[in-house]
Amino acid sequence: MGTDPAAAPSAPGAPGRLRAIDRLRGLVMVFMAVDHAGASMDAGHLVTDSTLMWQPGTELPPASFVTRFLTHFCAPTFVFLAGTSLALSRAKRTSGAPARAADLFQLRRGLFLAALDPTLITAVWLLAGQRFLTLQVLYAIGLSMAALVVLRRLPGVVLAALGVAYLAGSEWLIDQVSGGLGWGPPVWAG
Repeated sequence: MGTDPAAAPSAPGAPGRLRAIDRLRGLVMVFMAVDHAGASMDAGHLVTDSTLMWQPGTELPPASFVTRFLTHFCAPTFVFLAGTSLALSRAKRTSGAPARAADLFQLRRGLFLAALDPTLITAVWLLAGQRFLTLQVLYAIGLSMAALVVLRRLPGVVLAALGVAYLAGSEWLIDQVSGGLGWGPPVWAG
């Protein structure tokens, strides 16, 4: 009677998995599948987020707006769920040996994901006629997973300070790198 069905194991061989996390991950995958299918099958589908490519006065169909609105939450949700899963697994860990093996697995998994964007995804774009290196969602998620191997060992106070520093300084740093404040190469200016 006091059992939360969302916290029940999802399979007999997977003790401790939270179904709610798996369900949310699945829902996000459905949203992304709808968005990617729309890019292939709907001639009026908005496939870019760039305001440089938007023509003022161009009509955006309501279905495209809703789809793009929902899919904007997908990458942050994937990253959030990766961090949530990592925090839950960290809380369960008791000995050092399994932690080392899990860290190595996570590091390899993160670097593999990060390598997919500049290799496989870029190759697909090259076949489609585009000439650019792709460093997008998989790259960000993969590097974040790899960074978490180190970051999770830091005390909570240090993590909080790093988070505040990132929130306070990231826009300034982007301006510096992009040349927005007068120095540095404009790395993403066409």
